[in-house]
Amino acid sequence: MTETADLKSSVLCWGSLTHGQLGLGGLEEETVTLPREIRSFCNVEVVHIACGLQHTLFVKKDGRVLSCGNNDYGQLGHEKPCKRPALIDSLGERNVLQASSGTKHSTVLTDAGQVFTWGSNEDNQLGRGQVDSASTSIPRMVRGLADHKVVQVACGSAHTVGLTATGQIYTWGSNNHGQLGLANKTPQNEPQWVSCISGLPIVRVAAGADHNLVLTISGALFAWGCNSFGQLGVGDDQDRGAPTLVKTLRNQGICALACGDDHSLALTRDGGVFTFGAGMYGQLGHNTSNNELLPRKVFELMGSSVTQIACGRKHSIAYVPSSGRVYVFGLGGNGQLGTGSTVNRMSPAMVKGPFVAFGAEVVDKGAIHFSQHGQPHMVVRHLYAGGDQTFIYATAASCKVPPHDCRINPLVQSIVRISKDVVADLSKTPAVTMPSVDLLQEITELFSSPYSWNASFLASFRDPEPCACSRDHHGVDLQSANSVLNDLGSLPNKRIVQHISQIMGSHLLPCLPMAPADVECLRLYLIVPLFPPFKSPDSYKDLQCPYASSVAALKAPASTILNHWYSSLPDTFFLRIVRAYKKTVIHLLSQTPDPYSQKSLCHCMDLLDKFHKVNAQMGPGVPYTEFYIHELDTKIDFHTEYIRWLQFHNRHSARSFSICDYPFVFDGKAKTLLLQIDAVIQMQVAVDEATRHTLSNFILGGGAIDPMHPCLVLFVRRANIVMDTINQLDKQGHHDFKKPLKVMFVGEEALDAGGVKKEFFLLLLREILDPKYGMFEYFPDSRQLWFSQESFEDVCMYRLIGTVCGLAIYNGMIIDLKFPLALYKKLLGSSLTLEDLKEMQPAVGRSLQCLLDYKEDDIEETFCLTFEISRDCYGEMKTVSLIPDGSNIAVNKENRQQYVNAYIDHVFNISVKDSYRAFHDAFHRVCGGKVLEFFQPLELQAMVVGNEDYDWTQLEQNTDYKGEFHANHSTIKFFWHVFHELSLENKKKFLLFLTGSDRIPIHGMKSLKMIIQSTGAGDSYLPVAHTCFNILDLPKYTKREILKEKLTNAIQNTEGFGLV
Repeated sequence: MTETADLKSSVLCWGSLTHGQLGLGGLEEETVTLPREIRSFCNVEVVHIACGLQHTLFVKKDGRVLSCGNNDYGQLGHEKPCKRPALIDSLGERNVLQASSGTKHSTVLTDAGQVFTWGSNEDNQLGRGQVDSASTSIPRMVRGLADHKVVQVACGSAHTVGLTATGQIYTWGSNNHGQLGLANKTPQNEPQWVSCISGLPIVRVAAGADHNLVLTISGALFAWGCNSFGQLGVGDDQDRGAPTLVKTLRNQGICALACGDDHSLALTRDGGVFTFGAGMYGQLGHNTSNNELLPRKVFELMGSSVTQIACGRKHSIAYVPSSGRVYVFGLGGNGQLGTGSTVNRMSPAMVKGPFVAFGAEVVDKGAIHFSQHGQPHMVVRHLYAGGDQTFIYATAASCKVPPHDCRINPLVQSIVRISKDVVADLSKTPAVTMPSVDLLQEITELFSSPYSWNASFLASFRDPEPCACSRDHHGVDLQSANSVLNDLGSLPNKRIVQHISQIMGSHLLPCLPMAPADVECLRLYLIVPLFPPFKSPDSYKDLQCPYASSVAALKAPASTILNHWYSSLPDTFFLRIVRAYKKTVIHLLSQTPDPYSQKSLCHCMDLLDKFHKVNAQMGPGVPYTEFYIHELDTKIDFHTEYIRWLQFHNRHSARSFSICDYPFVFDGKAKTLLLQIDAVIQMQVAVDEATRHTLSNFILGGGAIDPMHPCLVLFVRRANIVMDTINQLDKQGHHDFKKPLKVMFVGEEALDAGGVKKEFFLLLLREILDPKYGMFEYFPDSRQLWFSQESFEDVCMYRLIGTVCGLAIYNGMIIDLKFPLALYKKLLGSSLTLEDLKEMQPAVGRSLQCLLDYKEDDIEETFCLTFEISRDCYGEMKTVSLIPDGSNIAVNKENRQQYVNAYIDHVFNISVKDSYRAFHDAFHRVCGGKVLEFFQPLELQAMVVGNEDYDWTQLEQNTDYKGEFHANHSTIKFFWHVFHELSLENKKKFLLFLTGSDRIPIHGMKSLKMIIQSTGAGDSYLPVAHTCFNILDLPKYTKREILKEKLTNAIQNTEGFGLV
């Protein structure tokens, strides 16, 4: 044996000795009940020990493997004496990292990721296909895994499990209990991929006699196979033929596993131990022989921080480094507990050995101290168990070698992850070099693996959820992912970057499961969009379209979780994905249509729709304007597209893609255009129907043809504008409201080219909103109006204002209607919240918020509220119950949300039911239609009252000049200098003077065009505005001060029209 001069180490063992499996030589004893040193391993560094039922494998640091014990089936891999560890020569110079043993077969894993098996193959457990019985005792590579690098292996009684570097689980051998995880019971003589857990980032595997456990990187435990005693921990004793989540351990921070024949152990990050399964010998440690169908924490180990666990056939072992104690429990009939007896232990008992805590003051320099057992003090490095035997690899306490902590640094290898180190290695390839075939193959394996993506860029472990991965927390460190992937996208060799993109599009994204096994399989959906090529529409075939298709294919449960994760993204990351897909949509719309591009366009728009809905549910979210695709007007014919969309909807046809199914991408200009198109269509329908009706009457009745007027014409008197308007509108048919509106003021000469309509709306609304009618209540704090709860006016007045609002929208007019956003939310069917009440009644809203936020329990005493509301009604206080018998129901901590909801419902709905209904019906009579559903409440509000997103520089840029004026004329320079110095209030007055409204259209200032023309008048004249045409007649003032004085005077009086 090779000795390590500077390390004093030992392998200690105890348990059954009947077949020499302890490696102690030809002793006559059948059991060893106390730790005994294997002399042949004195000061030999052993890195792994695998215990089968009656044989043992030892892996040394130099990669050599030795074996001893039962060799009836060739499971030792040699024909040498079996009582002492002997080298397996047939493995040659291969560097073995790990070993595992079943009942009658053995498996080793090399540093090259190759798996070798030997021993019995009666249940196909060697995984080598059809094997000649003469060669089963010779280690041979499992060819079915030759194309994979395996990082972990685990043997059950007659089956084997392997984990690859890219995260795939392969199984082979016996399958009588479904232990292969293939949803059947057919044995397999070659490795089979367990596809149902595709994408799950597994870091640990463990095998019992006929069951398996696997652990994900976030601590989720999955189990399958035999469950006769509850060893799967899923709450029953039914076998599972496919991996099943052990739900009760989901958030316990599991970090290590161990399996006995029929029981299982799980170790948590805080050092707790859970056991479940068969308990007849006390192997669960609960001081009882009962089986446990659900994981149960070992009470007697609580308070101790366990760092290693292991299982034998019917016994368990745990190590507590702080005390140096090794605890055992379970079957002891063959001495496997190391307590000095063969008595079973129902609860943890200490092994009687020379073990001390690391760092304990038990040695002096130059001296070797011995324990009470006559052996040198040892510190446990690793512990192993299997069958009816137990092994410990320990070092002398004087060596100061710390014990291994499998919670932090597992002995086994794990799956490959995407990291800075990977990027650093790839960056070594020069820009001009063609990447080698081997390098491209490595890149393909890594970046096509959903396991590797899902295991990368995890947030730090946090209590109570390690890696914070759950339905509510994705656990991805987005900053780290963004940093690494930015570096990856900036590699000097662009061929590598392109290859990664192509691999993701061909091997990763299209292969993702529709129903992922667990939430952890969804992490990559947050990571992939951070890869820089994702931002470029040129990558749509490799990245954006496959990604969108994969998201679209997700089943409802996974899709719902992903929505929640999307909603939790910081705005910068959320917007990054949204903007990438907007670019992709524009790119696809620019392509010549073909089946692929149309399908891709549909998936991309569906994904944008998903983001839009998620954003709407987020609360404030990002502005809805971020979803606008302003370039649509150059990519599609809105008129044709809208008509086609209407035809499909009216026929209830199967879905055909239309951009109109995604109205959130339309900006204000596009929605206004669609509204106009819809009005023209409806108007044409009305004209056609009227024409057919007229012709029918003429032919059948012989009457004269009464031609329809192409416009809705109103003749009104300024002094009687309200009643004139009501009387004429009441006579109009439904389709008449779709016609262009023309207004004539009786006795005035102004031709309505737009300006007269503006003044009509201004004067009409001023009259209707006059307090003398009492139709609306004014709230000084917000300067807003709402329907009066005590109005005596007929509902026809509310119908009038609803009609006026509708006409204003259809005719592109902006009206000064100071309603809160709540009105437009109601018109569009959106629900109202406390935020809407805060906007209209800030003080009331704040009070209700205080009620909701109050943390103490004495709400009744502090607020003294009942379910009723009091308000002033013409000098008298009127009290109304919010719910039946509300005056006798006190508001408390349990029902306060109900109270707030009832209050909001009363203010916005119940108390104004009749007046609002009249307004609503009249508005929808004019504007009702599919296009109205396209609008957001804020957009509809802007359509009615305009917006105040002023850009005065844009106004200057939009201005044209006539006559002698030009941009550099001295009077024009005076004008703009004076204008830009005006206060905001006076600038708004100028807008009212020029256009008839102090607000700007929904499209913004860019849609407002002004013309300034010169007149022959001099310094003594005022400017004159032609509101019909947005024309300003400006005298050629000689001084800036004079211009400022005249302009200020002019904008103070803006009412009245004369023919200019």
